[in-house]
Amino acid sequence: MKLHLAGIPHTVCDESWSHCAFSNKTRLFSPMLRAQGFEVIYYGVEGMHSGASEDVTLLSTEEHLRLLGISKYHEAPTAFVGDKAVVGKPLYTQFNFRLRDELTDRLEPGDIVCLPFGHAHANAIDGLELIKSGEAVAVETGIGYPDPYTIRRVFESQAWRHWVTGYERREGSAWNSPRQEWVIPNYYFVGEWPVVLDAQLDAEAKRTIVFLGRINESKGCALIPQLARAFPHLRFVMCGQGDPEPYLTEPNIEYHTPIAGRERAWYLGHAAAAIFPSRMIEPFCGAAVESMLCGTPVLTSDVGAFVETNLEGITGYRSEEHT
Repeated sequence: MKLHLAGIPHTVCDESWSHCAFSNKTRLFSPMLRAQGFEVIYYGVEGMHSGASEDVTLLSTEEHLRLLGISKYHEAPTAFVGDKAVVGKPLYTQFNFRLRDELTDRLEPGDIVCLPFGHAHANAIDGLELIKSGEAVAVETGIGYPDPYTIRRVFESQAWRHWVTGYERREGSAWNSPRQEWVIPNYYFVGEWPVVLDAQLDAEAKRTIVFLGRINESKGCALIPQLARAFPHLRFVMCGQGDPEPYLTEPNIEYHTPIAGRERAWYLGHAAAAIFPSRMIEPFCGAAVESMLCGTPVLTSDVGAFVETNLEGITGYRSEEHT
């Protein structure tokens, strides 16, 4: 049995895209499964560092940049990476066309096609003979989006599984349902997230509260200026994709452009606490878990995956208050 992992079409599988949750999961997937004895074939863009048993290049760097409409990667660092994830655009069409050709040649009975982005790869697998016959199967490997595509589904959290069940107007997943559903939280290489002890923090870090993620209303960023006014002796640092200007209203709020790779660990580890006051139902919120891995307590809202990941009084604290 082989695992065939479809890459995320609008990014490259390497550490520089680790601020994109779906891209980072594809980067971590292959080494994790290979360590369990599986053969993994990764399909993606030139320059990938997937850790798979074999990498299959579907798009060259030149083609990829042209289809993205940019001259170089990360040329607009504050722009939301997901804005390029548009199914039906030439990038996705070409990626899936070539992925389908490769799977037609390589897929064998008993194999599993792993889809980290669900319906985005529908055109690549719809109608494949081995998938149609059930001799090979497709599995969505980390659902954090609202519209799963296959009947075999791995969710990032129980909270998101429940959300999708309601969205699909189902009372449950067992009664005469063909669906097969599991919950597997997102995964990490612990060595990438060194623990920073309180004794290692300097005076500046001990008064610093950090935020890491998309900068918008759904992530609860409007709460940060309120906290900054209430606690003028603290330093609040916001880091991520989006426009920070509406939130830089207090002298003790700073902004840092998006970061990736090991820089995330340093940023999250060298703080007194990390705050994630999301107003949305978080499917997972990887940055909160990354903070915990670094030993930094987290302050989160009390909905979605935080109920599972943020253990009250152990990893941090949850609050229902947004104002």
